[in-house]
Amino acid sequence: MYTDGSPQHIAQQLLASLDTAFTQGPEFVKDVIGEGNDEYLRNISSFLEAHPVAEVKTVVRDAMWQDAGKLMVFSVQEKLRFRDGKVVPEQRQQCSLWTLNKSERRVHAVEPCP
Repeated sequence: MYTDGSPQHIAQQLLASLDTAFTQGPEFVKDVIGEGNDEYLRNISSFLEAHPVAEVKTVVRDAMWQDAGKLMVFSVQEKLRFRDGKVVPEQRQQCSLWTLNKSERRVHAVEPCP
């Protein structure tokens, strides 16, 4: 599944997978992870065992409010930091619509831009 096997490349694949799962929703996750993709899960699982993740941080770089609880996000910067200190930063230019839960100060849902 991974071309070069380096922690950076695998981390980028992991971030892309998480991003796709969040934007495509629960049916995508069920199709890819829940049914018949055991090799994918083993690759992710063995990578995380060998390279434990300490922090995943997402910073919004470019966005526009749609209404009080909806934020259209155009660009984010993600950082995956491993327990051994290695950091994999990645800049993304992908439009997504975030539904925010202000009382909990967190993102409630992420969907593709209309």
